[in-house]
Amino acid sequence: DGVDFAKLRGLELDEARRTFGMVFQMSALFDSMSVYDNVAFPLRERLGLPPKEVRERVMARLESLGIADAAGKLPSALSGGMQKRVAVARALVLESPVLVYDEPTTGLDPITTRTVDDLIVEMQERFGLTSIVISHDMASVFRIADYITFLYYGEVHASGTPRELLESLDAPTMEFLPGTIYLDLVGSGSRCQTPAITIAAGDHLVKSGIATRLTDSSNHPIAGGVATAYVGGWKTVGTTNSYGYACAAFDGTLGNTSVRMVYNGSSQKITQHQPTNSIYAFQTGDVTLELRNSGNGLIDTGMASYYASGWHTIGNTSGGQVHVDLLPGSYSFAMKYNGTRQQMNHVAVADGSVVTFQTTGVTVELRNSSGVLFDTGSASYYASGWHSIGDTSGGTATVEMLPGSYSFAMKYNGTRQQKNGVNITSTNPVVFQTVAVELQLQDHSGSALDTGSPSYYASGWHSIADTVGGSSTVEMLPGSYSFAMKYNGTRQQMNGVNITSTNPVVFQTGQVTSTSGNATAYYASGWQPFSNSGELLPGKYWFAFSDQGNSFETVTGGVSTPIH
Repeated sequence: DGVDFAKLRGLELDEARRTFGMVFQMSALFDSMSVYDNVAFPLRERLGLPPKEVRERVMARLESLGIADAAGKLPSALSGGMQKRVAVARALVLESPVLVYDEPTTGLDPITTRTVDDLIVEMQERFGLTSIVISHDMASVFRIADYITFLYYGEVHASGTPRELLESLDAPTMEFLPGTIYLDLVGSGSRCQTPAITIAAGDHLVKSGIATRLTDSSNHPIAGGVATAYVGGWKTVGTTNSYGYACAAFDGTLGNTSVRMVYNGSSQKITQHQPTNSIYAFQTGDVTLELRNSGNGLIDTGMASYYASGWHTIGNTSGGQVHVDLLPGSYSFAMKYNGTRQQMNHVAVADGSVVTFQTTGVTVELRNSSGVLFDTGSASYYASGWHSIGDTSGGTATVEMLPGSYSFAMKYNGTRQQKNGVNITSTNPVVFQTVAVELQLQDHSGSALDTGSPSYYASGWHSIADTVGGSSTVEMLPGSYSFAMKYNGTRQQMNGVNITSTNPVVFQTGQVTSTSGNATAYYASGWQPFSNSGELLPGKYWFAFSDQGNSFETVTGGVSTPIH
């Protein structure tokens, strides 16, 4: 309005100051007052308005800034960006045409800084305000300003629009005595010192500083990040310290410069105009890995990892989740659960990303030769070792497994079948079906014989019911087995019988006839009585006679063999 403040004194200066609203550094809210009372404070103290009008004006400002729901909260319950909005509401409540911001982004993380910048621009556009911003944050200044005045050692060094300053602004010049110096690029306290710079008499050095900062998703500093800058090739900036900073000074004047940060194998590159913004802010994001079952419920215990120049363990899930801070980018993630493992590749993540692994409910069935579910089978699967699923109940056993291909096995009455390379996404249920194996006992002419006692070998000998009508059946899982038949003390064994291709399994006796009629016994697990003629399973046996000594005879199945 053409008023020269430097010439004002006393009441005139006080009156002129009342046309300004002030947004203090760090917001300067009364921590014991609610948001409502903070905004109402100048109306009560300076204007003495009645409570009804105070409420109307306060709530109007809070609603216009989108924070009416926070009216009853204390400042400590608000984020940095929300606190700044409350401070702006307090400055606007007196309807001042000019707002002065004192270092509005000091101490804020990059995301909140951007939010505050947007707020300043929004206030100007919505309410037609003039905003005066005092700031050391050059990136913020160039984002929000229409006109910039640059002060250097208390004097105006340059003024103009952002474009004009970018084209004409000279770097500050400093004189040093010969020796070694360290530059602190982000303020006092040695939070971000450059490596030592040696100055000799007569030197004229041109240095460009690069400061990097690494913080986690909660804006806490992270030590151990390794920063490099591309200055005619990738050059070391340093390893972030306990403040999260790493700084270096490079020879010459820089322009658009790329800086890379590596942390826990994860990597991010930022390219920006170094002369106007020499602080490269890197912030990890909170990435959540979930393990859910086929019913979408969170389950434990999964073991999560990610790949970034090698596999890195994240840890075990708790309540179905595990968290990791990663720089924004694309990674491979893996989850292990009960020996099963699933990997997801090229997953782009940022703060708040959720990577979900979901198991498949796999049903393993045991059916008999007629297709009917039956018990009791014992199921298992192979994933870095054999894992028991359990016994079937109602012919089924279920297990939660991460998607993939696995080997499954079923045991039933000693028999065992294994299926390899089963993709549980496309093959579910996994069905094992037994074969009805018939064992027959025939005499030398092919007629049925009772009562033979059959058995099979599968991790031990297992009895099958005695033959009735010359046969006995048993349900067995497909495979090759040894079978045996006992009859009248004699025994025959068949090995390596594939029950899929050889069914029925036939045992046939041979007929033995004593031509003299003097045979009295044969030896098979002890002496067995014999009279003139009988059916014996193939083999070699001793026979006893009443009229001569014993003789060793061979019996062949399906053949009649005469003896003395």
